[in-house]
Amino acid sequence: MRYPSALTDLWAITTGVLVLFSALAFAQSTTSSEPKGTVIKMSEREEAGLRGPVKTCTQETIYPSASDQARSFKTTTEYRLDGTRIQPSSAGQGDLTITTDEKGRRTKIEKFEPPAAPSEHNVAYGGPSWENSELPLARFPAGGSLTTVYNELGVPIEGQLRNSQGQLISRIVRTVDGNGKILCDRLVVDSPELLIPPELPAEYNDAQRKALGAFVAGHLNSGQVVYSYDSQDRLVRKEKRGGVLGLEISTISYNERGDKAEERTTSAQDPDFGREYSLNEDGTMLPTGKASAPTPQTEYVARYTYQYDGYGNWTEQAVSSRSNPDEPFAQVVSYRRVLTYY
Repeated sequence: MRYPSALTDLWAITTGVLVLFSALAFAQSTTSSEPKGTVIKMSEREEAGLRGPVKTCTQETIYPSASDQARSFKTTTEYRLDGTRIQPSSAGQGDLTITTDEKGRRTKIEKFEPPAAPSEHNVAYGGPSWENSELPLARFPAGGSLTTVYNELGVPIEGQLRNSQGQLISRIVRTVDGNGKILCDRLVVDSPELLIPPELPAEYNDAQRKALGAFVAGHLNSGQVVYSYDSQDRLVRKEKRGGVLGLEISTISYNERGDKAEERTTSAQDPDFGREYSLNEDGTMLPTGKASAPTPQTEYVARYTYQYDGYGNWTEQAVSSRSNPDEPFAQVVSYRRVLTYY
């Protein structure tokens, strides 16, 4: 038995441009008026990387296309004078509930409704990341919920994914330091049997389905990311282990304005990827053939160029990349910002 093709479709590995997150940046006070060790939380506007009294930020994302018309979409974010973000009204994508305990710790629960064409299954499919983590949490075609737990500093420290029956599927557990800086994200699968794609044969018994779920959890839906920073608390290295890739290391450099200039990502595939297995009636999975021949280590390089306004905010960003050192860089996406100020 090989890795079923349905699995590689559902948990496709993205090796495109990795987005550097800045939403959880915190600063240590260096002024004499603050006690030593005081944590100063940045405003939401500053966390978004914006400088000065920005009122609105309209950002257009443009993807090059072989046709005459490129694909693009726009988003607008509005901020109050104190830097807090004005939340847009719900567009009917699901229910959102936020509660706060006696210590000021928030819990956010997002419920996702089934699509217009209901699915007969309730299986985890690959989806967007949780709180800018490099690890994926799936979404459910038949609905489900995502719970985010925050600590006293307002930093998200755990994401919990449940299906529409309320069963806990998986979690991302986050480790942070005393200033709220992210050190590590770890993916935990609580119910591997619920990860089984519906395309697999129905004649598998319970023991076999549990074994297949554990196989999926261990080989495709697992991982840990360790984040490292420089003396200015800028993210400079990400080390990701687990999943099909095995080991992925990204290093990041910055320009003179403090914006990301280049990101290099090297990847090494899991040597067991492609190995054949037998599945016994009792659910035992045994390798029956040799592993695939080792694949060469790959390197993906993304470069970022900018245009700036008088406040030092970028108004244009272009991202170019290449995965072969013998090929030229090609633009993969660009962003345009229209900013207004108080």
